[in-house]
Amino acid sequence: IPSGESFARHLLYAQRYFLSRFGRTAKVGYNVDSFGHAGTLPQLLRLGGLGYYVYFRPDPAMEVAMDEDIYWWQSNDGSRVLACRPPNHYCTWAGEIEAWVVNAVAHAPERVGAVLCFFGVGDHGGGPTRENIESIGRLAEREDLPEIRFGSLEAFFEVAERNRQDYAVRRRDLQHHAPGCYSAHSDIKRWNRQAEQSLIAVEKANAVLSVLGAGPLAGTPAFEDTWRRVLFNQFHDILAGTCIPEVYEDCSQDFAEVRRLCAGISQVVLERLAMATDCRGDGTPVLLFNPCSWERQANVELERRLGGAELAGDPVPCQRTHDGKLLLSLHLPPLGAACIHLVEGEAASTAPMANEDCLENEFWRLQFDLSSGEWLSLFDKVAGVEVLARPGNALVVLDDPSDTWSHGLYGYHTRLGSFAEAEMIARERGPIRSSLVLRRRFGRSTITERISLYAGRRAIEVSSRLDWHDTRKALKVSFPAAIAYPVCTYEAPYGYQVRQPDGHEEPGQTWVDATGVAHRRTDGRALHYGLSLINDSKYGFDMTSHGSYSDPEAWVDVRMTLLRSPAYAFHDPRPFRPEETYTFLDQGEQGFTYWLLPHVGSWQDAGTARLAHELNAPVLNWETRGHDGALPPVWSFCECPDTGVELAALKLAEDGQAMVARIVETVGRDCQARLRFPLWGLELAVPLGHNQVMTLRIAREADSLTVEEADLLERPLAGGFRQVVSVAQG
Repeated sequence: IPSGESFARHLLYAQRYFLSRFGRTAKVGYNVDSFGHAGTLPQLLRLGGLGYYVYFRPDPAMEVAMDEDIYWWQSNDGSRVLACRPPNHYCTWAGEIEAWVVNAVAHAPERVGAVLCFFGVGDHGGGPTRENIESIGRLAEREDLPEIRFGSLEAFFEVAERNRQDYAVRRRDLQHHAPGCYSAHSDIKRWNRQAEQSLIAVEKANAVLSVLGAGPLAGTPAFEDTWRRVLFNQFHDILAGTCIPEVYEDCSQDFAEVRRLCAGISQVVLERLAMATDCRGDGTPVLLFNPCSWERQANVELERRLGGAELAGDPVPCQRTHDGKLLLSLHLPPLGAACIHLVEGEAASTAPMANEDCLENEFWRLQFDLSSGEWLSLFDKVAGVEVLARPGNALVVLDDPSDTWSHGLYGYHTRLGSFAEAEMIARERGPIRSSLVLRRRFGRSTITERISLYAGRRAIEVSSRLDWHDTRKALKVSFPAAIAYPVCTYEAPYGYQVRQPDGHEEPGQTWVDATGVAHRRTDGRALHYGLSLINDSKYGFDMTSHGSYSDPEAWVDVRMTLLRSPAYAFHDPRPFRPEETYTFLDQGEQGFTYWLLPHVGSWQDAGTARLAHELNAPVLNWETRGHDGALPPVWSFCECPDTGVELAALKLAEDGQAMVARIVETVGRDCQARLRFPLWGLELAVPLGHNQVMTLRIAREADSLTVEEADLLERPLAGGFRQVVSVAQG
């Protein structure tokens, strides 16, 4: 569930702590109680100085079993760590543990020369007792057993690596111990996503401010303190949603403080960036800052009474929304800003169509069933494809009798009903978007949805406000796509994973995708076609392929879990008793937004990863006053023009006068990643492998710039990329 950048910060701050307190960094990743492990972790672990990894969950029964419990765990880029799941669990009892140790010996992997055996009383490892230690001492004297001694994880892995190299290789994630954790407690999931994205955006703006010569508002200690609040609440039981209610009261306060700190830094940073920008012109100037490293078509909502806007004297498309906000649409420069001016008047343009039961723009014709609120048809006007095999945007209510973790469950498939009784609340038509606002019901629960098509944009937006009052059920949104032979891809921390469309509940982050074969309505011609589902706060999904491979009517159901409502911290094998009083998760209101992106070709060609970033990284804005500035009204600090490359983080270095840029290859293709710095008149070409995460340390002295590859601790990598270039003055 944590983002790639969160894992990078865990490694950065933890290893720096070890270095400051013990004079060395850790070598072993110790993650024994986590309920799953992303397949992208080996690269991040390696970059954080960890070559070994020990875990206990999931057990082999929940995954495709390996022949041995020690193996090379490899991520998509080729990085690998030596991983081990010891044969026993990490907890024992208080007394004699002879059988425990003998079982570990019996399951020792071949030709390794050692086996791990944890012991100690209590959850999370607990502590050893005198009886434990005395029994181990007696075992060590037995001649029929191998040498038994106390040791360290690091010593075990060094022996294992020295004695063997031909371990099996695993190239996938480690999941399914507790699939309910992907969706339990919607608030903690939303707080986490918003905090991660806010910190990344504000840190980028702060770094840009520093490099432009205005001096940083906040140094690295301020950001580390704020990041630590987020990282602390990524403890597995907290972020999994499996704690008692009182824990989440504390979490709410922590994340409120993160929001306060981000808002405070953002306001002052934007104010200083605005002061450095030429904001002269008629009307009220507003600086819009784009944290993405590419030009984006931004649709920005402002709480403003003025009805028009201009950029460099040219009108900006505007419309007044049904709830009174001012909606603007304009192109914003990569990792940069534009100063617009709000003026009297109303911009005019042709609008997408909005009929009673239909929305339409240049890309889509979307038809509704006004009794259920479901989508009867989604027709791709450009490709000639009917996207839906069955009614879409169905809000399906499913039986969920499992515990908070969903132990022993692979998915949610027993249908109890769906939201219906649709009621039209509002319609909206303007030069930027056309929308229908619907309210649907299920029992005592209601949802209000604004479904929008935007001019010039292929993504279909659904912005929802859900008021849930039911228990021991799961709610999913379903899109049955008329796509055969689907390849199902889920975003993972700094990467992605391909999984089978078998209906298993799976973790994802800001996007998932099913791409296969669709057929044109007119002539039946087969097309390479896919469907991406992008979201702002959800992490649980499933996809199920229906029909045989030879069936021309085959389809795939792409579903996202919107919530689960088990009892708080309710753990099997405790039986659920209806006569008892419980407190249930996710009661009351919550909001979320998702985008649907059907596309011709692959998700890589459709730009799914970039669109997902845009949904989760909103434009920052600051109202200022008219004045001159050293920067033009529209400026860019850094651009990644290659669609498969993202500037994922930009920060000040922890040590020394330098800037740290983290770039990520997002589509699985080797490339020469170009980084353009327009204000310096500079373009860098950095060799970037498929799925690679690269950290660059950038230091400027006078008219030269030194760029060198670093690890996640911001230390130069031996043999890594290094270049010294001349830059423009100013």
